[in-house]
Amino acid sequence: MDLERLSRFEPLGLALGSALRLALIALAIPWTFTHWFTPFLAHSWTAGGLDPWTSFLAHGGPPEAFPYGPLYLLVFGPLTVAGSAVAGARGAAVGLGLTVLLLDIALLATLRELAGRSRRALATFAYWLSPVVLYVGYWHGQLDVFPVLILTTSLLLLSRQRFASAGLALGAAVAAKLSMAVGAPFMWIYVTTARRLRPMAGRLIGASLAGMATLAPFALSPGFRRMVLETPERNKAFAVAVPYGDDLRLYVLPLVFVGLIFAVWRIRRFNFDVLFNLTGVAFFVLFLLTPASPGWALWLMPFLVIHLTRSSSGIWVLAAGFSALFVLFNLTASTGPLIGGADLTQPIDLGLLLGEPRLRNMLLTVYVAAGGTIAFQMLREGVLRHPFYAASRAPLLLGLAGDSGAGKDTLAHALADLFGAASTAIVSGDDYHIWDRHKPMWRALTHLNPKANNLRRFNEDALSLGKGRPIRAPHYDHNVGRMTKPRIMPPTDVVIAAGLHALHTPALNAAHDLKVFLAMDDALRRFFKIRRDVHQRGHSLEAVAASMAAREADSDRYIRPQIDVADLVLSLHCLDPRLLAAPASFAGEPPLGLSIEVSVAQDLSNLARALTGIGGLGVVQASSRPGWQRLLVEGDPTADDIAAVAKAMVPDMLDFLSLTPRWASGLTGVMQLVILDQIDQRLTSKRA
Repeated sequence: MDLERLSRFEPLGLALGSALRLALIALAIPWTFTHWFTPFLAHSWTAGGLDPWTSFLAHGGPPEAFPYGPLYLLVFGPLTVAGSAVAGARGAAVGLGLTVLLLDIALLATLRELAGRSRRALATFAYWLSPVVLYVGYWHGQLDVFPVLILTTSLLLLSRQRFASAGLALGAAVAAKLSMAVGAPFMWIYVTTARRLRPMAGRLIGASLAGMATLAPFALSPGFRRMVLETPERNKAFAVAVPYGDDLRLYVLPLVFVGLIFAVWRIRRFNFDVLFNLTGVAFFVLFLLTPASPGWALWLMPFLVIHLTRSSSGIWVLAAGFSALFVLFNLTASTGPLIGGADLTQPIDLGLLLGEPRLRNMLLTVYVAAGGTIAFQMLREGVLRHPFYAASRAPLLLGLAGDSGAGKDTLAHALADLFGAASTAIVSGDDYHIWDRHKPMWRALTHLNPKANNLRRFNEDALSLGKGRPIRAPHYDHNVGRMTKPRIMPPTDVVIAAGLHALHTPALNAAHDLKVFLAMDDALRRFFKIRRDVHQRGHSLEAVAASMAAREADSDRYIRPQIDVADLVLSLHCLDPRLLAAPASFAGEPPLGLSIEVSVAQDLSNLARALTGIGGLGVVQASSRPGWQRLLVEGDPTADDIAAVAKAMVPDMLDFLSLTPRWASGLTGVMQLVILDQIDQRLTSKRA
C-alpha cells in the first residue's frame, strides 16, 4: 500500500467523515437519545443531588435509560443541557451528538498516535470512515466512544511507559463503563510478568485500582446499583451455553475468557504490540460470544484500526465486509433515528421485504464468522507471528570470548547495563577454573588451557539458563583467589556466556544467538592487563609479565582459533602506541580505535551510515580477510549519541532493553550498538 499517496487523500477522508457526522447530528435524532439519554441527563442536572439514578427512578424513569457512572454525567451533561435550554429536546439531541463528535475526534487523534507517524493516514481512513463508528454513534445513538477513548488513552500512555498515568486512565475507563475491565487483566499481566517492567507494576496496578475505587461510594445508591451494576447487559455473558449433563449448562464466554487469560499469563514475556493485539482478541471474544448490543462494536474499533494499519489489503476487505454485515444486521434488530418527517426508529424487517424469515439469522451467522476470522488473524499475525513473540520464547544467549585482559567482563557488564541486571545472567568462565589461585597445578597448566577449566559444567550451566532453567553456579573471587559459596542464578531474559572458552565447544556455539570474539591488539591488551592485575589485583609487575609470556603458546592454541567460529569480531587498538610503553605508570586512558568485523552475509551499511552521522566520529571501510568485511571507528561519542542512534537504527531491539538502559560513552557504547544490530539481524533472519 502506497502510504505516501494515501496521505495525500487524508484531508478528503477527514472532510467526508466529518460531513457525514455533522449531517447526522443535524438531521437525525436517535431513539436512544430521546427516550433514554437526554431525559436522564436533563433530570440529573436540573434535579441536582449526588444520586440522580435513584431520583430518576423515583420520577418514573426507565431503569435502562443510563447504565453509566458519574464520569458520564460530567462529560455528556454540559452540551446536552445547554442545547436543551436553547432549543428544547431537539437542542438536547444536538448537544449530545456534538459531545459524541468531540470524543470521536479525540479518539481518532489517539489512534493516530498509536499508529505511528508513517501510518496515521491509514488510521484516519480505517476509523473516520468506518460504517460501524458512524452507525453506533450517530445513527443508533450510543455513547460508548467515551470509555473506549479512555481505555485507548491508557494503552497509549502505557506504550510511552507512563505507568501511573496509564493505570489511572485504565481505572477511569472501568469507572466509566464496567465492561472496560476486560482490558485490565492483560495490562496487569504485561507489567507483572516481564522482568524489565516488574518494578513499575505497582504503579500501574495501584493507580488503576484507585481509579476503579471512585465507583465505590456510588454503590451505596439503590438507583445506581439497579441502573448501572445490575443492568440486564451483564447477563449476556451467560447467553451462550452448552448442556453439561442432565441439568447443568457450561457457559462458553467465561470458559474461553479464563482460558485466554491463562494463556496470556503463560506467555510471560511480550511487548506492547503483542499486549495490544491480545487485548483486542479478548474484546472480540466478548463481542462474538454474546448477543452484543450495537454499542459494543465500538469496543473493537481501536484494536481493529491499529491491526488494519499493519495488515495487507486482504484484511481491509474482510473488515469492510464485517462492518457492512454488522450495520445491515443491526438495521434489522435495533432502533434508528427520526430524520425529518421520516420515522426510522423501528427495526427494518428485511425478512418480510425479501420473503426470507431466516435472513436475520443468516446475516448474524455471516458477520460473526467474519468477526471471528478477523480475531483469529489478529491472534495469528499480531501475536503468534509477531517478531518479538517469536524471538522471546527463549532467552537470548550470547557468547563472548577473548584472551585474558581483552575486556570480556567490561563488555559483558556493559550489555547487562542495557538489558537490566534483573533480566541478565552472566556466566563467567573465571568461575569455572578447576583450582584456586594458590594450587600447584597452575605450574603445569595455564588458565587458557581447557583442561584447567570445568568447561562441561560451564556449557551445561549456560545451556540450562538458555532454556529458562535455574542453575547453581560456582563463584571465583579474584580478590582472594579462591572459590566461594555457589550462587543460585534464576532464569533471565538474556544470558551472556563470557570467558576464555565461551566459543570453544560446538554444542554451546550452536545455541548462541550471537557469538562475539574480543581480539584486542596485543600491545594494548598487555597494557590493560598489567594495569588491572598490578593496581586492582595486587600482583607484581614481574609476575604478571611472566604469566603473560607463559600463556602465549596456549593463547595461540586454544583462544585465538575461536575467531573462526565467531559471528562478530571486535578489536580495540591504540591510536598512539608510544603511550603503551609504561603501563604501570600511565594512569590516563590511551586514545583508542575500534575494528568491527562481520561476515559478508551481514549488513554493515546501516551501522556505517548511523555512526557517520555522529559528530566527531570517524568511520572507514577497511580491508579484511576473505569472506569478512571490516569497519574502523575512531572517536569518543557520548552515551546520548549512542542512545539516539539505537532508537532510530534498531527500534525492534528496544523492547528487549531495560526501561532505563545505561548506554556507555566512547567505543564501549559503539560495541553495545554493534552487538544489538547484529542480534537484530540474526533474529530477523531466523524469523524469515
